[in-house]
Amino acid sequence: MPTTTVVPPRETLEPDVAATAGRVRLAVSRINRRMRRKAEAGISLSQLSALVAIERAGRLTVGELAAAEQVKPPSMTKIAASLEEAGLVRREPDETDRRIGWLWLTSDGARKLASIRGRKNAYLAKRLKALSPAEIRLVERALPVLERLAEEPD
Repeated sequence: MPTTTVVPPRETLEPDVAATAGRVRLAVSRINRRMRRKAEAGISLSQLSALVAIERAGRLTVGELAAAEQVKPPSMTKIAASLEEAGLVRREPDETDRRIGWLWLTSDGARKLASIRGRKNAYLAKRLKALSPAEIRLVERALPVLERLAEEPD
């Protein structure tokens, strides 16, 4: 009588976390790279990241922005100056300490971010429409897990 090997159902096997991490990283990187190309932002990634950080905070000093973006203050000073020159942010001196300058998003800066996000969303919507309804539902079910992965660690 032949020997039969019993293979446990796939759900009971330990997940290969390293392999999964590699696949997630590659997929997210490719999607992000394609979205950046489709967004036609007209600004550098550093400038875009700084705009988003200012939007999130409401206002920041150059030093705070440099810390948030993990770059040296002189580098951020150049980025902030280019954003100010483009009319995307405005710099206002602090009321009590004139040495401190606050960076605020201008209405042009807000419109620029909305436009970039709109083009990225349009690209993703087009890609999602190429999927079957069942695949779209699968992506929807995976979103809470992906959103948790995207959260900043404590």
